[in-house]
Amino acid sequence: MKITRFRIRYAVMIAVPLGVLFAWFLVYPYLAQTNVSTIASPLGVSSIQVPPGFQVELFATGLNGPRSINFGPDGSLYVAERGANRIVALADRDHDGSSDLQSVFADELPRPHSLVYHKENWYVGVPDGVMRLTDADGDGIAEQRQVLIDDYPTGGHSTRTVEFLPDGRMVVSIGSSCNV
Repeated sequence: MKITRFRIRYAVMIAVPLGVLFAWFLVYPYLAQTNVSTIASPLGVSSIQVPPGFQVELFATGLNGPRSINFGPDGSLYVAERGANRIVALADRDHDGSSDLQSVFADELPRPHSLVYHKENWYVGVPDGVMRLTDADGDGIAEQRQVLIDDYPTGGHSTRTVEFLPDGRMVVSIGSSCNV
């Protein structure tokens, strides 16, 4: 059977639309759950859509790759700042809804992804495992650092989310639910 230009053209005319349709079905579930306008907006906050009765306000600026947040026992908002390799504490001392004090809790960390406070310590997920940070003297700076796990594979997903179960067991998620 001889392949003619007509048959090739006909095959391409069928294959391309089917490929586009197939790709759409792969991407659509992600787009349906994502407010794409916030990703494309140069200002970000200005185009976030929230349900009626809610509002979005800027709490802090000047962060470099914030990845995860959690409130500490002192009421400050702690941020895993992956782009700056540190954990910062953001305090709102005058209670106006905006951070008025930013202090470094721990620096020189290897790309921190997540943080959780548990039994007087901060546990931080880093690409190759988990670290425990302790502020022993209560001055707002982690003086003690202990590497608990340092042998997770670092190829592919490098995010580690640390959490604690109600019974006290630590669990670590490798990868992110938002990766497509």
